[in-house]
Amino acid sequence: MSTTKTPALDLSKSTDRAFVHLLVNTLLVSVINYTVWFAITFWVFLETKSVLATGMVAGIFLVTTAVSGIWFGSLVDQYPKKTTMQASSLVSLAFYAVAFTLYQLTTEQTFANPASVMLWVFIVVSMFGVIAGNVRSIALMTLVTLLIPEDRRDRANGLVGTTLGVSFLVTSVISGLLVAAGGMFYVLLLSMAVLGLSVVHLAFVRLEDRPEGTAASDAESTDLQPKQHKVDVRGTLRVVRGVPGLLALIAFSCFNNFLAGAFMALLDAYGLDLMSV
Repeated sequence: MSTTKTPALDLSKSTDRAFVHLLVNTLLVSVINYTVWFAITFWVFLETKSVLATGMVAGIFLVTTAVSGIWFGSLVDQYPKKTTMQASSLVSLAFYAVAFTLYQLTTEQTFANPASVMLWVFIVVSMFGVIAGNVRSIALMTLVTLLIPEDRRDRANGLVGTTLGVSFLVTSVISGLLVAAGGMFYVLLLSMAVLGLSVVHLAFVRLEDRPEGTAASDAESTDLQPKQHKVDVRGTLRVVRGVPGLLALIAFSCFNNFLAGAFMALLDAYGLDLMSV
């Protein structure tokens, strides 16, 4: 008895082609955003020689991600997905442009002081650019439901996970090379170039709100016309409590991310310290 394997994506369909474009676009932007995050971690330790300052970079990322997660999810839920992805790129681009300006106008001696106000302004502005990119990842996950038929969504979700995994995989190498070549100068220059190209690319991607040949559900048909514009925290908590085991999974993920952030800060700092000996 033979079985026919369902392809992950059918490029003869416009929705699948659009999903591939969004997948590649998000991959490139995720790589550059994570590169900025990792590069700041490396650069801060090289400049200040402070493990505390290096750890604060990871802390800013994790705390800001946790605080902004519900709001970002609400934005993706209430506004067109393509619009939120473009807005995410533009906001990140704006923060990186400000950070690049600060980097050019500030002396190296100022950045060498871990207590410098300008150093932390630069770090926070740069990290806000990274955090703004989280909107794209959330939007891409929801687009799996809107663009891909139900029988192939598992594989599409696998491609989304692969995209995020590859982003982390290559980030350390790219960020290390760029920091070694010119500090944060080339990191921010490359980030602005990639984000600018991503906005232009998205402008040419035609995004439909449901898979071809399927009827739109009430939730999908109203995706582009939200009725309210607010963060529904209570509704989110009701949904979380309504899914068995989800609250425990969230708690475990929080603890896991806490450990990952602590280990990352320490390993980066001490690893760079050993390399400089």
